[in-house]
Amino acid sequence: MLSTDGVGHQSSPGSASREEPRCWNAIPGTRYHQLLHSNEAPLESELADIETASSDLDARLALLDEITRLKARVEQLEEERLAIGTRRQRNRASLSPLRRIPPEVLAEVFLWSLPPGCGDYNLDVKKSPGVLTHVCSRWRTVALSTSSLWSRILITYHAGNDSSSAYPLPLVKAHIQRSGSQQLAVTFRGCETSDWEPQVEVFHLRDQVPCLRKVWLSWECQPGIQSIGCFETACSLVDFQVSVDVPRYIPILLPVHQLTRYSMNAPWHHRQNSGSAVGSNTTATEVNTLMSTLTVSDVAGCAPVGLHLRCMIFGSDGRPFLDYALFLEMIRSRWRAVPRYIERAALVICEAPLPDPETLNALCALRREGLDLSVLEGDAADDAIDRLRYMG
Repeated sequence: MLSTDGVGHQSSPGSASREEPRCWNAIPGTRYHQLLHSNEAPLESELADIETASSDLDARLALLDEITRLKARVEQLEEERLAIGTRRQRNRASLSPLRRIPPEVLAEVFLWSLPPGCGDYNLDVKKSPGVLTHVCSRWRTVALSTSSLWSRILITYHAGNDSSSAYPLPLVKAHIQRSGSQQLAVTFRGCETSDWEPQVEVFHLRDQVPCLRKVWLSWECQPGIQSIGCFETACSLVDFQVSVDVPRYIPILLPVHQLTRYSMNAPWHHRQNSGSAVGSNTTATEVNTLMSTLTVSDVAGCAPVGLHLRCMIFGSDGRPFLDYALFLEMIRSRWRAVPRYIERAALVICEAPLPDPETLNALCALRREGLDLSVLEGDAADDAIDRLRYMG
């Protein structure tokens, strides 16, 4: 008989059910250990003990196979727990006060989620308002029915980007259509080094032009573009701003009779026949000609220019090209005309000579008459210039 403890004695008959089979851990030096770690054939007298040991191991392994069943049961319970937890979460969510918010209140909350100003806003579907349409069907319905959510558009093309995929035309059209009857405020910044054809395609959405209210335009002029006339029929356009950083410029045809604000950061040359500003080199003559044109004439039959311009701000950023006498006459003629064609005016002087005492006294007289008139210099002038350049 095989000995597993090295001394030749066996376990008592009653201990087999309480202890692990001793043959599992054959002690080194015993006959059983020798057989397990060699290719030596067992003796005939040892076969029965080996068979018994194998049977004991099979029985014990069968007991341990219960682990597999228990693991399967644990996985089943975990799946059931997850399902119940999800159901519980949805059940509690159905009681959420958010579900009882009236649509008009929810729409107001959505409006507050829009990026502040116009500088950080674009057509990114991962930001508001686009992301609001992907939360749930109710939010989508409210967002799509709130036209004011879609009343601002910022389109900026950058060098190196694929112009054809940056702002897909269907996405731009969908955004415009969602604005409904809401007047649009659009910022469009083109890029000269990018493919200009997709830019022009997005820019010329003529069927949507009538709903434009505000336009901020920055354009690096492209060869082959002779003029921009898509805004001429914009019946709601009242605020137009354009910035051009290159000497090449093209005419922009606008409904000047209805504009209440027109801002241009570009070389000036006034064209009275089109009512718009086009590019050239800045000279004193051109700016002074502009002020002369905006002066209300006493001559019968001379119609005033820019009837809707209620605020006029002229500035000098270091080059003393402004004729202060012409500025005074322009402001005074518009203020004393019947009806009045101005409500607010400002003269911004940065590192340039101040008007002479007589002109300053005349400007002060207009202010005493009730005109909202400011003369700014130094740091106040610098701040005003910065605000004018970036206001939106």
